[in-house]
Amino acid sequence: MKGEINLSEVRKDSKGRKLMTGESQDKDGRYRYKYCDAFGNRKSVYSWRLTESDSYPKGKRKDISLRERKEHSKGIKRGH
Repeated sequence: MKGEINLSEVRKDSKGRKLMTGESQDKDGRYRYKYCDAFGNRKSVYSWRLTESDSYPKGKRKDISLRERKEHSKGIKRGH
C-alpha cells in the first residue's frame, strides 16, 4: 500500500550496493555503522568509503573504509 514501509526491502547506498545490518548512508554520502559495545552502550563509526576499493571523495581526508572499521570494532567488542 502507498505510504507503508516494507522492512523486508533490501537497503542500498547511492551506488546501488546492498547495505548490511547496522550500515547506513547519510544524506551527505558518509557511511555509518551502528552497534552496541560489550557494556550495551550504543556506538557508531563513520567513513566516507564503504569498501577498500572505493575512491576517496574529493577534499576528504584519507581514512579506512567503513567495513574495515566495522571489523575493528568487532575485535574491540570481543576484547581482542
